[in-house]
Amino acid sequence: MSMLGRPPRAALVNLADNTRLDFLVNPSQVREAISAEYERIAPLGLSHQVLQYKGTTNLKLPLELYHSKRLNQRLSDNVQAMTIGEMRAWLMSLLFPVASQEYVRKSPPEVLFVWPNVWRLRARVIDVTTQHEEFDNETLGMVRFVATVSLESVLSRRKLMEDIKSEGTIWVQEGA
Repeated sequence: MSMLGRPPRAALVNLADNTRLDFLVNPSQVREAISAEYERIAPLGLSHQVLQYKGTTNLKLPLELYHSKRLNQRLSDNVQAMTIGEMRAWLMSLLFPVASQEYVRKSPPEVLFVWPNVWRLRARVIDVTTQHEEFDNETLGMVRFVATVSLESVLSRRKLMEDIKSEGTIWVQEGA
């Protein structure tokens, strides 16, 4: 724990430029989703469909991130937090290609979701949904902002049942 008694904060790290977004508040819940995919085969004369395994989907992890000017001021612990506008722009930038000389690299960057002692996941941001909840009456600037960020895991090697049993469903790609 930090000197203030707060647990370590979760963060998203842009692996293309090593910038990071530290969460003001750790998630109160995390929901992961993964499923097996099957092709439904209907042989003539058989009373039922046969399920032919095709593969397993990537792990999907939606996260809710909160930003509030008041919360930012109250929790300030010598870390310069992003403003609401900077946070929104940083999250949205994860949906666009990285500038590169190589055509192959022209895709959005990978990110690393890190929550010390809880979670490490190498992923891509699939979707960002923002909700602007409160505005300053005088300046009309945002005061409270919520972003839902949908992450999808990125793996470099095949996973088998034995891997998941021994490593769990929360994994980090090698080199992350």
